[in-house]
Order: sequence, then structure tokens, then C-alpha cells
Amino acid sequence: MKEGAPESRKLIETRFLTKQDNEWVGYSYRWNKSQTDAFLVESEGRQERFRIQTNAGVTTQVWNYPSRSECMMCHARAAKYVLGLQTAQLNRTFDYGSHEENQLSYLQRTGHLTINTAAQHAKFAEHREFLTSFNKTRSQEVAKQIKSAPDQRPMANDGYFASGEEGIPKLTNVSDESATIESRARSYIYSNCAQCHVGAGGGNSQMHFEWTRSLSEMNVVNKQPLHGYKGVSGGMLISPGKPDASVLLHRMTIRGSGQMPIIATHKVDEEAVKVIRQWIEQLDN
Repeated sequence: MKEGAPESRKLIETRFLTKQDNEWVGYSYRWNKSQTDAFLVESEGRQERFRIQTNAGVTTQVWNYPSRSECMMCHARAAKYVLGLQTAQLNRTFDYGSHEENQLSYLQRTGHLTINTAAQHAKFAEHREFLTSFNKTRSQEVAKQIKSAPDQRPMANDGYFASGEEGIPKLTNVSDESATIESRARSYIYSNCAQCHVGAGGGNSQMHFEWTRSLSEMNVVNKQPLHGYKGVSGGMLISPGKPDASVLLHRMTIRGSGQMPIIATHKVDEEAVKVIRQWIEQLDN
């Protein structure tokens, strides 16, 4: 495979999350070299190395096929097991091969998502505003205005999602330079960290990374880490204006002992690190 060359890409892995006897179980399938079929990976998981051609030469990329237990480290009870099937995650354009369309619009139009959205319009608008401004007072005011509006939508499967993303909560792609740094950073942290760092999450960490939380409710600003400084002497989880004194950012930049996320990654997400750094730099003390 060649870095930056989409035509050289290949299928590596397909994952399934299934519900059996009221319990969720994850499975991983490894694609064969001929790209004709995929086969179940053993329960303990496995690793594979791929040679990647880059501008600097050939490098080796380690790929981790998770074990059954590793699947459930993220798809855990505190995260309600299924991570991606939620409004803010699905609210984006997807290439269906024959055309591109907003995923929520497509699911509702094709009958896969039959829902009375009228009762949720105010909540959708409140969440949408919060993901833009991260101001709870402002977002609650938006919801209040919609609730008091006289022209409420009919109580039916009203095709609300067919109107596109307007007024519906939406996470921001970390690469979207048209969005605010805060929205890009908070959306990334939620998508990659909140499956564990939520109320009733694993371990004794007190961080809360749901996107519905205000900055103070995240419990990370000027807070000492509970599990050591990991090489950031005297640092805080987030030190406003001081990314190099922020343990959260540091753990994103390392691989091995102390890395975050703790599984499923062997390579630092350089773009995300840049965005989180910029976000911390602009935080007020």
C-alpha cells in the first residue's frame, strides 16, 4: 500500500457487534489477500504488519485485530454498548455509491428510521446550538423559543430529517477548518474518549467527556491527574493556555505505556493532536 494513494488501499478488517441472549458481543473478521472473503479472527485477537510506501521510504504499520474482550472495553455498559448509532454521529453526508445523501435523511426516506420527530424538535435544536456555542444558557433559550412557537410540526413521521442537517445536533469533523476549534476538539474527544470517560465509566477517573457537558462539567481544567503525570511534571489534565503542561494532550502524543486511547492504536493522530493543542492554547486561565 502507498500513503496518499487511495487506489492502493485494501480491505483489512470488518467488525460486527451482535446481541445474543440479551448480551452484546464483538467479532472481528480478517480479509484474505485476494480480497474475496473475510474470516473470523480467533477470540484472543491478533496483530498483523503491513508495509506502507511513503515519501520518506517504506514503513511498517501494525494493525491490531481486537480480542472479544477488547471489543467490550469500548462497547461497554456505560457507553450503552452501541457507539455510532446516534443522531449527532449519523448527521453527515454519506456516499451510497449511486449518490450522496445525509444519512439520517436516507434512513428515514427508505423507511429504516420511522420516528415521530415532532416531540424532539426542541431538544434537537438545543443540542445543535450547544454543539456550536457550548453555552448551556443559550442552547436552553433556543429550545424554549421553539417550544413556544405556534407552528409546531405535525405529530407524524414527518420527514424532518429529509430537511438535512439544519437544526439537528451534529458532531464536527476534526478536519473541518470552517468550524470552531472548540467544536472540532470537543467532538473528537467525545467520539474517541467518551465511551470510557463518562459517568459510571470504567476505573476511578472523574473525567466526563460527553459532548452535552459544559467545560467545567468535564472536570479536567486545572484538575490533577489521578494516575500520574506520565512525564508532564506538575501538569494538570488540562492547563488552560499551556498545552505542554496538559497531561491529556501528552497522553495523546505517546504510544506505549500511558498512551490514550489505551488500545486499538499504534499511531499518533497528528491532526487531532494539533487541534487539541490549539484548543488548549485558547482556553482562558
